[in-house]
Amino acid sequence: MDTRWRNWPMTRERRVWLNTQWRPARRKMTRDWHTTHGPRQLSGPERLRLMLPNANVVMVARIQGPISPEGLEGAVSKVRERHAFLGVRVDIDEKQTGRFTPEGVPAIPIRVVPREGSDRWMEVAIEEHRQAFPYEVGPLIRLALVMSDEVSELIVTAHHAICDGLSLAYLFRDILRHLADPDRRVARLPVPPLVDESMLPVTVLGGLLSRLGIKVVNWAWRRKGIRFDPADHRELHRTFWQDHRGHMLVWALSEAQTSALVSRCRRARVTVNTALTTAFAFAQGQVEAPSDHLRKIVVSVDFRERLTRPVDGAFAFYASAVRPELDYDPGTPFWDAARAFHTRIRELLTDESIFESQRLSAFDPSLLDALPFAKYGKLEDRLADRIVEKMGIDRISASLIVTNLGRLDFPVDYGPLRLEALYGPYVYTDTVEKYLGAATVDGRMHFTLCSGERLIEDETVEAVRVVAMDTLRRAVGW
Repeated sequence: MDTRWRNWPMTRERRVWLNTQWRPARRKMTRDWHTTHGPRQLSGPERLRLMLPNANVVMVARIQGPISPEGLEGAVSKVRERHAFLGVRVDIDEKQTGRFTPEGVPAIPIRVVPREGSDRWMEVAIEEHRQAFPYEVGPLIRLALVMSDEVSELIVTAHHAICDGLSLAYLFRDILRHLADPDRRVARLPVPPLVDESMLPVTVLGGLLSRLGIKVVNWAWRRKGIRFDPADHRELHRTFWQDHRGHMLVWALSEAQTSALVSRCRRARVTVNTALTTAFAFAQGQVEAPSDHLRKIVVSVDFRERLTRPVDGAFAFYASAVRPELDYDPGTPFWDAARAFHTRIRELLTDESIFESQRLSAFDPSLLDALPFAKYGKLEDRLADRIVEKMGIDRISASLIVTNLGRLDFPVDYGPLRLEALYGPYVYTDTVEKYLGAATVDGRMHFTLCSGERLIEDETVEAVRVVAMDTLRRAVGW
């Protein structure tokens, strides 16, 4: 074996090299799930999301041209062959280990709804988002087609444990390819690896004392013998959605406005993501009553390129977030504030910060299951309550999540079909007031702003949107 490693410091590059030198057999095992590797084990963030009653994520494509339900069914069947996680369920064994398995999973449901008005799809999207997945049966994804002869909206709803926003964008591209060419050959991808410590460029599980402390917590928890089953999850889901209602706003920039925004951000040496964050931070400060959580904004991060194994094009959950505290000062010029915010966000974009949530993989899976039950009053347990409080998931912890998928570099024309718009991700969380999703298709940026009436009034959200876009308009010079 090459011994150059002896002279290297423990850097990200060294960890990547070590993975390629020391784990060839392990990588080979993951190539063919159905014949060699068996079910895939959930842990960490994916396992925590399994029992959440609000773990669904929605994305919507507006498509010009005729789509037949039969053609869509055929296309979806083919993309299921391409992306393994489209055909999985969750099996929980006696040790409460959750695993993805393809065994006995039925076809992906497709609901067809007449397009009665241009806003009908938003009603359907919110309805779909509220519906639980029977995770023990699968699949963890479903589609709805709001259909007319000229234009239709295709709505994909998936459990967050199997995907992120970029995965859903890939899925739309692949569905459209097979809709345009029903005879197209399926290009299967390897079964996506779930993130574990071997895939990380850094160690996040802590030192000996930290690991020992987690072992003590796990030991104390296992002694309780508390377990949850699918019926418990369905009851938690039903109870949650009795008290919560999601709200959605959508809009888009013109091609000229999008181009001007990108150009202005380049001149200011900030990202478009930072400009959006700055505009909404300013708007919140002007519209909402002063509150500590308004300083805290969550910025989503796609970490595919940081992993030590390639996962290009995979449909899986490869996302995290950082939480900068951004002070709003109405007297600061917009681009000065944007540059300050940009610096603050970049300081947090370290491997240690991005992969911090992977520490959850060290906890007993049944303890992770217990946290939403404790949070929503379905479990009385001091240990679970303390962890819920320490994690901050029992309160509003931030004002806004920003998820910008960026410019999606794939075609918009697929035979007789054209991808006109892509809205999402649509996510509902009761720990963050608002969720802003953005995606750029065919040169136009599309926005989705999600919120819940228990956290913030719909009128306030609309006011924040108006002020944010007006702030951006004046900053860019539209």
